[in-house]
Amino acid sequence: MQTDIPPRRCSEQSGTAPGLGIPEPYETMTRKIIYPCVGTCSTQITIELEDGIIREVAFTGGCHGNTQGVAALVHGMRAEEAVARLKGIDCRGRGTSCPDQLARALEQAMH
Repeated sequence: MQTDIPPRRCSEQSGTAPGLGIPEPYETMTRKIIYPCVGTCSTQITIELEDGIIREVAFTGGCHGNTQGVAALVHGMRAEEAVARLKGIDCRGRGTSCPDQLARALEQAMH
């Protein structure tokens, strides 16, 4: 079974060690992505990813209630899962949508 826990390292300075019940410090990777939207009412999406997990999403423009809802639903989700759920959603025959643009931004960030 695969877990979502990031790799941890023993701290030589503090003397902590695996198996002693003492939390070990570990490094995280946080990325902030600013993605310009194309073909939607939203003009931009700002995303914060930490170790592949979506920590924050903010849309500029678009249908405020819908974009807030999408942002709340993906909060804490793995980026791959969000892409799988959102990719290909169409808005009024435009060939894309705000959720689809979020999926595209996440795909770009993962590569």
